[in-house]
Amino acid sequence: MADDAPAAKRPKSTSSEETYPHQRISIEVGERTFRCSRRTWTQIETSVIAVAVSLTTPGEEPITLDSFFDEPPHAFERVVTYLRSNCTNYEPPRDDVDLDATATTARKLGFARYAAHLKLERVRRDLEREALYLDSVLRRTKICVDDWRRRTRQVDVKPIILDVDAGDDAHPPASERL
Repeated sequence: MADDAPAAKRPKSTSSEETYPHQRISIEVGERTFRCSRRTWTQIETSVIAVAVSLTTPGEEPITLDSFFDEPPHAFERVVTYLRSNCTNYEPPRDDVDLDATATTARKLGFARYAAHLKLERVRRDLEREALYLDSVLRRTKICVDDWRRRTRQVDVKPIILDVDAGDDAHPPASERL
C-alpha cells in the first residue's frame, strides 16, 4: 500500500477483486442507478458500499446490488466521483446545501476521509464569510470615524484654558457665578 493512499484502502489481495476486478456492479440510489467496477466500489473496505459489494457473488456478469440506498443522488454522485478518482479528488460542491448533503452522505456510507475533507471545506467557507463580514464592519467603522473627524473639524471649539496659578478664586462655585 502506498504512503499517500488513504489509510482505510483495502490491500489488493482479495480473491474476488483479483479474479473479477472489472465486474460491473450497479447500485440504485434515490431514483438513479450508478454503475462501477467491483474494484471501484471496494476501494475503502470499511465503507457500507464495499461491505455490500463484498457480499455479492463475484463473476463476469454485471449485477445489480439488492440494497437500495436512500441518499440524494447528486450527493452520491460526488462520492462515486471521489471513488473513481482513486480517492484523490475531493473537490467540494459550490453550493453549501450540496456540500452538507455530500458530507452527510459520505459520513453515513463510511467514507470518513472524504467527509472530513468536506467538513473542513465547510469550516473554511464559514471562516471566510466571517472574515468578509468583519472587513465590512471595519470599513463602515472607518467611514463613521472619518465622518466624525470631518464634522468636528468644522465646529469652532475654543479650548478653555484654566489659570492654575490663580487658585480657587479663578473658579468660583456655581452659586456665585449666577
